[in-house]
Amino acid sequence: MPDTVRCGLAQSGTLGDLGVLLREAGPDSGKTRTRVAKAGYLLDTQISGHRGAAAITCTRHAAREITTRLARLGIEPGRRLVSSTLHGWCLSAVLRPARRRASPRPGIGDQ
Repeated sequence: MPDTVRCGLAQSGTLGDLGVLLREAGPDSGKTRTRVAKAGYLLDTQISGHRGAAAITCTRHAAREITTRLARLGIEPGRRLVSSTLHGWCLSAVLRPARRRASPRPGIGDQ
């Protein structure tokens, strides 16, 4: 992991944990920095080309910021990272695939 990612004491404990990271905090408390550090660590050391990670945020701006900061650190996640809002992720990962698998409903005149 590049040295340019600096986390505070409360944030650094989340990096080595491979489980789910849930950050609930106010503005300017380092949520995005922590997510970038965790995603970068996982992509750099733990996640192969056949696996992936998700960084779910509250805003599209924060989702874009995660991928931008990772690129600045020289980490290109490609398809290994989904950085999206919760609604965006549900739409792309749950609803669209389910719609493709669902059989078409018969219309009123199809009897």
